[in-house]
Amino acid sequence: MIYDCPSFREEKTEARKQMYKLKRTAARLLPNERLAGCQKYPIPVKDSKFETSVHICKHRETQSAFFANLQRCGSVWGCPFCAIKITEGRKAEMITVKQKCDELGLVPYMLTLTFRHNKGEKLFNLLTGFSDALSGNFFNGKFWRKYKKTIGLRHFVKVLEVKHSDENGWHVHIHMLLICEPFDKQTGEFFLEPCADQILLPWQLACKSAGIGVPDIHGVSITKNNAINQYVSKWGIESELTKQHTKKGREGHHTPFDLLRLCALEGNARAGELYKEYYSCFKGRRQMVRSRDFNEFFGLVEFKSDLDLALEKVADSELIGTVNCGQWKIIKFHEAEPEILEAADISGMAGVYEIIDFLVQLGSPFRETRAESEVT
Repeated sequence: MIYDCPSFREEKTEARKQMYKLKRTAARLLPNERLAGCQKYPIPVKDSKFETSVHICKHRETQSAFFANLQRCGSVWGCPFCAIKITEGRKAEMITVKQKCDELGLVPYMLTLTFRHNKGEKLFNLLTGFSDALSGNFFNGKFWRKYKKTIGLRHFVKVLEVKHSDENGWHVHIHMLLICEPFDKQTGEFFLEPCADQILLPWQLACKSAGIGVPDIHGVSITKNNAINQYVSKWGIESELTKQHTKKGREGHHTPFDLLRLCALEGNARAGELYKEYYSCFKGRRQMVRSRDFNEFFGLVEFKSDLDLALEKVADSELIGTVNCGQWKIIKFHEAEPEILEAADISGMAGVYEIIDFLVQLGSPFRETRAESEVT
């Protein structure tokens, strides 16, 4: 199996180290935000006088170890770990949506809307203007209220995104999945297919009214073939190996997590400042907006929030052991989480204890040792 290949293990180890470095860098850049404490503290046990522990679990198929029973921030915008887990949860939901569309004969389209922008413009101003153009002038305007009936729009879901380029600055846009009926069931007449040419002028007028840059023909695009898969791919799940939240942008074009990566791995201070600007603007916003009754229609009755998804237990995994609070403090002090997980992959809890004993020898502000507090 691929999971047993030495090259795969080496890449996984390196990916783990990079992920924890990204997480620590995000915490350093945003020390007062909740994400700074994400996966740092064990989840306390209610009404218990005993200290809780950190769980070490292993996925049964991949045999990859991971930590559990740690507090999560649930930030899809800023936390590398939570963003991955949330995005995977949303991806699973979209698989259900696709199956329902196929079953009912619904046709999905992906609509992308953006606007003209210039280098040096503040992200807050661009985001505010874009929101005004979308909600105040376009989707609540006469054109869209009439147009969505002509295309047989049944449901939609929108995802907000932003990138940054060295040449043109911040680029804010949305990807919107339009789920349409192919024909009117009462009259038998076919609905019109969504067309970028029909949408462009009303969108340009909405941008002008909101005081943001009026786009050219590239401001609107619509795709139909394999629309749901394309839509999900725009969320930027990079690969099953690295599990990064966003794929790396083209040369000179960066996603927010690219900016964090540049700061963490290359010491790019400007990228760190841009990441902080991005987070301050997007914090608290909903990444995904769905039409009314979307969840009920597609059978997503138990809809989960971002934090719920971040805290959700990993399916098909087993607990292999625990470390107590004192041992966890030592691991955190030495930033040895990747090494602990690698040891758990190879040697189980015996390997974990060996690493902890080694870390104790290196010294720390804590006196806890494995011998003093054996884990069962």
